[in-house]
Amino acid sequence: MQVGFKIKQNIKARLQNDILPKRYDRYRNLPIEKGKVIFADCHSDGLTPSMRAMYIKLRRMNMHIYNMCVDFSQMTKSDIIRYMNYFMKEYATAEYVIISSYFLPVSACEKRPETTVIQLWHSCGLMKKMGYDAKDDIPEEYKGNPSKNFDIVTVSSEACIKPWASGMGIPEDKVVATGVSRTDLYFSKKYNDRNIAKFYELYPEARGKKIAIYAPTFSGNAANPSCNGIESGIVEMIKEIGDEWYFIIKLHPHMEKKYPEYKCDIATEELLAVADVMISDYSSVIFDFLAYKKTVILYAPDYEEYERERGFYIDYNDFPFLKCNDVHTLKKAIVEKEYEISREALDRCYEYHMGMCDGRATDRILELAQIKQNEIELVALDLDGTLLGNDGRLSANSKNVVENLILSGVEVVIASGRSYKSLPEEVTSIRGIRYAICSNGATIYNNVTKEREKGFYLTRKAVYRIAKIASKYHVQLDAFYRDQAYIDKRYFDALDTDEWRDELTREYIKKTRKAVPSIYDFVRQHKDELDCLNITVYDPKLRRKIIKEINSEVPDIFFTASVPHLLEMSYKDAGKKNGLRYIAEKLNIKPDNIAAFGNADNDADMIEYAGYGYAVAESSDEAKKKAKFIIGSNDDDSVAKVLSQILKNRIIKR
Repeated sequence: MQVGFKIKQNIKARLQNDILPKRYDRYRNLPIEKGKVIFADCHSDGLTPSMRAMYIKLRRMNMHIYNMCVDFSQMTKSDIIRYMNYFMKEYATAEYVIISSYFLPVSACEKRPETTVIQLWHSCGLMKKMGYDAKDDIPEEYKGNPSKNFDIVTVSSEACIKPWASGMGIPEDKVVATGVSRTDLYFSKKYNDRNIAKFYELYPEARGKKIAIYAPTFSGNAANPSCNGIESGIVEMIKEIGDEWYFIIKLHPHMEKKYPEYKCDIATEELLAVADVMISDYSSVIFDFLAYKKTVILYAPDYEEYERERGFYIDYNDFPFLKCNDVHTLKKAIVEKEYEISREALDRCYEYHMGMCDGRATDRILELAQIKQNEIELVALDLDGTLLGNDGRLSANSKNVVENLILSGVEVVIASGRSYKSLPEEVTSIRGIRYAICSNGATIYNNVTKEREKGFYLTRKAVYRIAKIASKYHVQLDAFYRDQAYIDKRYFDALDTDEWRDELTREYIKKTRKAVPSIYDFVRQHKDELDCLNITVYDPKLRRKIIKEINSEVPDIFFTASVPHLLEMSYKDAGKKNGLRYIAEKLNIKPDNIAAFGNADNDADMIEYAGYGYAVAESSDEAKKKAKFIIGSNDDDSVAKVLSQILKNRIIKR
């Protein structure tokens, strides 16, 4: 074993046993984020093939997914350390972590029991020894346990359980024959047809010929791999085979840098459908090929050495395939078709090594891990800047999706900073919307009866102090009384000449406000029945000053903002979050089954409360911070697109 490899393993051990556990412990007392799933790998800068089927399923289930797949070989040492620190922080609050190979950080701590680690090991079957059963996989100097914290390891058949548990040093009850997730695609006609078309597009000269794939594994370890098959003369032999055959050499990823001349741009799994024969040695790819019920030729010129140095979990000679140890035997076998075996033999081999791979492995893994789709039963929608476009209108598409969502049984709730009377009729007229959270949660209306169901009034002391501050700084004060917003006549009359406001804002105020001769007289007259008071201030310096005074002088208020220039105040028990909680509890709906959409600070707590919190692209920093999902622009019907996906995945109860 090379000295460099030993040094690298010792560094890994120090990271695992000292540095990374401390990082994890800093965050382990934070609450687990329900629905948070991390996909992690250190050998691929994108999702590995083993992860893709699971990723697609979880995306459709609206899980909160972190793609943390990177390629350490393409990163600097400092970048790797930063990545590991970031991973440990997110790992500490994840509900699920999904990996598909050795991944040091996941085993580098005493994991919280609330987090489930799923190992979707990248290979099917088990032929060659690995892990602790192999001489050069895990050096004696390495003191960590690369399989620590694995809760579920998925394998392709019952026969793989004992070898995998032995090689990785974990209890057998954690190794489960669910089938391998990535093999589900092999049973898709659409997937196979696409791969066949792709192959002939890249290799049109292969049409009309038999296709053979040479796909050997590597010897040694990942840090210093070698491939005896390539050096054995097989390349020259391929050139001697007649025009009847077309050969593709597909090397293990660890070997591509050493033999760049054999680089193939098609992934190994995408070649399986088109190939007639596979030539390999000890690679697990032969088990994948079995899914297509086609035969394999085992070509192993280094068989005796490999058996001595690494060894096998099963007798190599028990495989029903033709075995060749030199190129002359191999050439003769191909030319004279000596490789053909019966379908019965293929079926028996498949059943033993791949028996649980039947196109439904991913679903079994989800069931085993108890990853269930939380059916969305209630959707809360902010309007301005979220559901509505920048023109303040509801698009025909958005209206159609909302109507269909209601027909499917989902409760749709309006959640707006507007008073009830200023809500757009095109929204409130949608049949089936029963509730509206208005004035930032100060009132809750029954949208069917048009009656106020619940509400809060500001205290008299809060009203007087807010009015005093507004008067002191000569800023606009709006009052919400009986679900109508009122504005001082002098501000209303000056709207058309107000340089701070754009045309859309002017029109919005004209539509939603009623002018009164004196807002301060109005406030004093209705001091015990005010839902909210708003202060408008555009100057950032003055805004900060007013906020400071409000925070120090005004008692018992819920203080928020739907836009930066607006300060919105209602009673302390108001807020969209509390309004949403009231409706959810009334309807016996859990937060996990709620989706909330917003864009501003006044939406942030509601977004956080919901099991599925969405912020549109233009949202405030606070809204984005509390959201689990950041979606596209409100002006691009992005909310409607998410609602369409919810509708598509909805389980309709009959």
